[in-house]
Amino acid sequence: MKVKNERGITIADFVMGMVIFIVGAAAILQLYLQIYKFTARVKINDTILGYVTEICEQIDWVNYDDITVENVQKMITNAKIPSNFTVNCLGVEKYSDDFKDANEKEIPDIVEKVYLNVSYKFDNKDRNYEITKLKVKE
Repeated sequence: MKVKNERGITIADFVMGMVIFIVGAAAILQLYLQIYKFTARVKINDTILGYVTEICEQIDWVNYDDITVENVQKMITNAKIPSNFTVNCLGVEKYSDDFKDANEKEIPDIVEKVYLNVSYKFDNKDRNYEITKLKVKE
């Protein structure tokens, strides 16, 4: 007694093969999509890091006493950052405000913290990064 038709493939064989092919193709496409998204996000982060580095280098060239939110905001504007990124200066504060010495005396004002915020949208999600730059008095 013959169980299998030896003249070719049956419809059940064909359907089972197509199901296996579709499941495998879907898994490979999903993996490819995840790799593409990860690569795109790395490129975006690299791009914005370049702009932030440029702003931080400009902060280093400016006199310590001239570091204000308004001046840092001008540096951000002059950096010509693409419109899909938003970079803002959240504030400038003295580093010494956080510390006092053993005798409760204030520490000399020689370091400032500059807070930068970078935001953009990727994959329908808002991404936000906060960067703190230290500016040392020369």
